[in-house]
Amino acid sequence: MRYKLIITDFDGSLVGDSLNISYQNISAINRFREMGGDITIATGRRWSSIKPFVELLNIKIPVILYNGAGIYDPTKENWIYRKFLRVEFLKEILRFLKTYEGKCSFGFYINDELYEEWKIDKIFSLLEGKVIKFFIEADRKILEEIQRGLNKYFYDKVTIVISSYKFLEILPKGCSKGRAMLKLLHLLKISPMEVIAIGDYDNDLDMLKLAGIGITLPNASERVKKFADFVTKSDPDGAIAEIINKLERGELI
Repeated sequence: MRYKLIITDFDGSLVGDSLNISYQNISAINRFREMGGDITIATGRRWSSIKPFVELLNIKIPVILYNGAGIYDPTKENWIYRKFLRVEFLKEILRFLKTYEGKCSFGFYINDELYEEWKIDKIFSLLEGKVIKFFIEADRKILEEIQRGLNKYFYDKVTIVISSYKFLEILPKGCSKGRAMLKLLHLLKISPMEVIAIGDYDNDLDMLKLAGIGITLPNASERVKKFADFVTKSDPDGAIAEIINKLERGELI
């Protein structure tokens, strides 16, 4: 079998708003394993948030977290890779974001703990630990305006990506799902050409481009649809099953 590994985004790809993994997807994943393949998840979420789903799917190989800023081994229960935002860069960004107070909310992760706040000054007082990801929640127009400003002043210091219609994320420079995927594949001794990557938003793009085949869903952003090798007919409740059914029929080459 050409494809040895499926790496799937979580929200909007493996699960919908209900956060339930469908029986048909679980059944298809089990069949894929019987064929000699395996599956893991690449998500913007933290470990404690994704852990129940990793256990449900019996995933034993490492998972990609924080949109590529971390890789966690669920079997050994330790981090294979983590990269943190430089505090001095984050403080510069917070000063820039001061003008957006009241128009959006902010959040960040320290030691896998989520902190959410509306006031920039309060965030300054909380920056005592290592921040792995910072995010902004707002309507799309505001996010795009913020993204333009961040790209203008901080492009060479951090990674900036819109991860859904209402979230913009700031990651350590050089972090992405695609780069984390390459680190993971090196560890597993699997070629990118042996991987099926599934995702639905801009933060999934480099992962889809680097994989042997990149697949998206009907709910995906138009930018992702443009670069995907094909778009499933099914929503998250059936997309994985549809893809594995195609593999079984020899329709994915």
